[in-house]
Amino acid sequence: MSRKSIFCAIAFAAAMYITQTTYAQIKVNNYSQNQYLNQFGLQLNPYLDEALFQGLLTEIVFGVRYAYHITPYLSAGPEVNGFTPIYFTSGGNSDFFRLGVGAFARYSFFTDNRIRVFTEVMPYYSYRYWEESQWLPEIRESRFGICLSPGVSLHSKSRRLSVDLYLKFSNIDFVNSKNYVFSYKINYHF
Repeated sequence: MSRKSIFCAIAFAAAMYITQTTYAQIKVNNYSQNQYLNQFGLQLNPYLDEALFQGLLTEIVFGVRYAYHITPYLSAGPEVNGFTPIYFTSGGNSDFFRLGVGAFARYSFFTDNRIRVFTEVMPYYSYRYWEESQWLPEIRESRFGICLSPGVSLHSKSRRLSVDLYLKFSNIDFVNSKNYVFSYKINYHF
């Protein structure tokens, strides 16, 4: 491991230790009275690529998640995500989709602010299907993957709604056929 990687790991561990010890000094009753402990997140959007702008097809990206806030800094829960095509033209269309099911854990910084930085890890199971076409054979693929996501969460004044903006890195490719993609989710806290 390089010196830079070791330094980053030590800095991250120190930041987590400091925020956890600070939280231990806060009254837990105050947290449970003023914060929402549950969260429901949703993502539903077309993937913006050349095929969409040429009027051929769009790939609909979706994601649904539930989170429970264990502490103000730490949350965890299940997530289902994936993508599937919608064709704008007829003929020669092949079906394909990817579905991922996993559990995530998120560590947030600056939890008293409306703008929060976070890092997230999610091990998941991924299933991909691609119908046989004149260019490709049929593909049925099942894999286990892991996704790391640094990001920023923007909260409304009431803290009921938030938007997560983050960059996802994984060992399995995303809708853009790369191992990273910019993503977002809209969350409702209750």
